Amino acid sequence: MEFEYRVEAFPFEEASTPGGEPAPGVVYACDVNGECSVRDLHSEHRKELQEFLNDIGREGWELIQIFPQRAGVVTFWKRVVDRG
Repeated sequence: MEFEYRVEAFPFEEASTPGGEPAPGVVYACDVNGECSVRDLHSEHRKELQEFLNDIGREGWELIQIFPQRAGVVTFWKRVVDRG
């Protein structure tokens, strides 16, 4: 079985205030080593992230990893290559 891979980003910019600060209900933190985690997302932003993940999943991609970062999340996907 052969796989192909895809890397996509979901930015948190729409989940921020105009000054760049996280909007109320969006809680994520990055430590000095750059390790970040999402602790809570406002329900609207959870819905946007869920739609982002589902849209790619509908194309046959399987989410294999998700990494939160300051600017959003980076997702890693794979799917089987159909050689016909």
